[in-house]
Parts: sequence; structure tokens; C-alpha cells
Amino acid sequence: MEAYLQGQYLWEIVGGNEVTQPEDATALKKRKIRAGKAMFAIWTTFEDEMLLHIRPAKTPSGE
Repeated sequence: MEAYLQGQYLWEIVGGNEVTQPEDATALKKRKIRAGKAMFAIWTTFEDEMLLHIRPAKTPSGE
């Protein structure tokens, strides 16, 4: 999963390396899109039993 997200330039979102929200509206919109893509990749990869534990998360980093 980590390798896939790195290949899609989404690992920074999941790994928590991007800790501050961008102030620029365009950058914030792009970050939200990347976060949505990361969440989609995570949700579609795991079995239903595992999703019960991660589905309540609102962001890819689990916040």
C-alpha cells in the first residue's frame, strides 16, 4: 500500500508529513483532492473486516 501511495504522490498525506493546511484556496482544494484519492485507495484495498476499523477515519492519516 505504501509503495502504491508513494507512486501516486499520496504518501505525504497518509504519512502525516503534510501537517499544516495550505492557506491558499487552490492549494487547499488540491490537498483535499489528494486526501480523497488516498482514502479511496485505502478503502478499496482492504477487506470488509478491516474496513470496520478504518472507516470512521475522516482523513488518510486517521485524524
